[in-house]
Amino acid sequence: MAVCDSREDINSICLTVVHSIMEKYDIPWDQIGRLEVGTETLVDKSKSVKSTIMQLFEARGCNEIEGVDTINACYGGTSALFNALAWCESSAWDGRYALVVAADIAVYDRGAARPTGGVGAVAMLVGPDAALVIEPGLRGTHMEHAFDFYKPQMVSEYPTVDGHLSNACYIRALDRCYNRYADRFQTRLGRQFSLENDVDYAIFHQPYAKLVQKSWARLAWNDYLLESGSGDDASSQATVDTGEMSDYLHIAGTDESMSDRGLEKAAVKASNQSYTDKVTPSMVLGKEVGNSYCGSLYNGMASLIDAKADAADGSGIDTDGSDGDGSFKDKRVLMFSYGSGLAASMFSVKVRKPVGHIKRAMDIQQRLSTRVALDPDDYHNTVDQREKDYTKYDYTPETSTEHYFPGTYYLDKVDELHRRSYSRKPAVGANGTMKKGNGNVDLYVKSQGNQLQGGRGMFTTTRRAGLGGTYHYRGAPVTHINSAISDPFNMLLGEKQMTAQARSGASKAMANSSSGYSTAKTTTSMAIADPFNMDLDETSNVYVMHHIESARDAARVAHTNCIRADHQAALSRCVMKNGGGGAVRGMHTVARGAMRAMRFLK
Repeated sequence: MAVCDSREDINSICLTVVHSIMEKYDIPWDQIGRLEVGTETLVDKSKSVKSTIMQLFEARGCNEIEGVDTINACYGGTSALFNALAWCESSAWDGRYALVVAADIAVYDRGAARPTGGVGAVAMLVGPDAALVIEPGLRGTHMEHAFDFYKPQMVSEYPTVDGHLSNACYIRALDRCYNRYADRFQTRLGRQFSLENDVDYAIFHQPYAKLVQKSWARLAWNDYLLESGSGDDASSQATVDTGEMSDYLHIAGTDESMSDRGLEKAAVKASNQSYTDKVTPSMVLGKEVGNSYCGSLYNGMASLIDAKADAADGSGIDTDGSDGDGSFKDKRVLMFSYGSGLAASMFSVKVRKPVGHIKRAMDIQQRLSTRVALDPDDYHNTVDQREKDYTKYDYTPETSTEHYFPGTYYLDKVDELHRRSYSRKPAVGANGTMKKGNGNVDLYVKSQGNQLQGGRGMFTTTRRAGLGGTYHYRGAPVTHINSAISDPFNMLLGEKQMTAQARSGASKAMANSSSGYSTAKTTTSMAIADPFNMDLDETSNVYVMHHIESARDAARVAHTNCIRADHQAALSRCVMKNGGGGAVRGMHTVARGAMRAMRFLK
């Protein structure tokens, strides 16, 4: 597991990952339009972590960035991600990227819970042309009131935990989210959901590894019940595949089933092979760095990419220089996010493009191999000292920073007014320049002729539909903004992934070129899924197109406002060039000239 001393707090680890992702992918700082942090680790009850991160952007003249912090135990990172997706779908989107940070420092008092701690921070770029795409409309959520894990002590980082209740809440929320996800899957795709046929990999919020295996076994039980309810033949087949689980059908749907040890053992046994194949690849970082609360689920995605990217040949780059992870492309990853209190969601991600460049940029195995090991006594002393320093102020830490990775931010001082300042350990390469990763690919905001290279964001993507049109933000061209607005998730679903009704509606939508869709290809393999999560049938097509047109109108207004602002700035420079008095006289001159010109207008 990972641990950090008192010179690294929630602000510093978020500063570190934000600066890191901006450098590794060479992202222009002014191309971030939203930044949201999901965390439950606080050093201030009012000032957000996001506002502290803003000092990175202020230094580069960037202040127009939406978003603040989102808090609910381990669910905050997922909520922040959903908010970023909603922003990208909305009329408020201005063509820039969203940046989501999921981070926490998990520490416990001495006792049985302390070994379940950990540290982790994950930064995710959200925007068009992404490799990883959240499937629209496929989401199941469950929320309720529970005191399973909470932090009522304002002077301590340590939580109050009811372990048995927390496990029960986790499994109950898992059941509810699975059933709701399965219902939406069947509604949207026209077939019954199946773990075996429709899930290639699964990632769970991972407080500890054993809970993840129990969770997958629980999904296998739910999947068995779903199949058993679809007919005698399905029930018979399911019984063959799932062994002893049929012995527990009499307690299906009851609270007893969530705590029955016999059922749990039978489900674990029946799902053991699929657990190894589909779940364990995502658990590496969780085992290495421990529970990172909000970052846990997304550490799982990082682990999965590290394990499966470039699986075709095992190398980082094919001989032709392209990403070679063909076997990982088009896979569906089921994700379950849980936060105590409680809030939970199940959703899925499709791998739409090669992700080898993300694997190379993260460089997980090399970074894990360079960590510094602590013996148990040093670990306990480090965590104890964090607790002592938690409310300390008017001091300058004197502990060494030599063991920090290059590019790490750390606490430099806490002044008499509790204001925290930070420094960064230089990230210097062998040639003396700033060290950068090898994950650079072209941004969609850069004009690259008729072809877009790579995919650098996570979770959203946009197709270049050949629609033309250019939107400028602060002088930087955002190419094909109409395409970005019309299809923010580029869900190019194949024949087998669409119901007949959806195919019909999508074809009609694509035929309407005046609404921003390309008519060059109207086959079902290029049909556009509903970007606003509405079915494109005959009854709702007009409503959908209205929202698409509204989004496009918003982009046009932004473009017009930008031109108007540039014109007004040029006019101001003209009339103000002779000083204050000259400015007044200049404005009067302009007004009189305008009036004289109007005389000739009929």
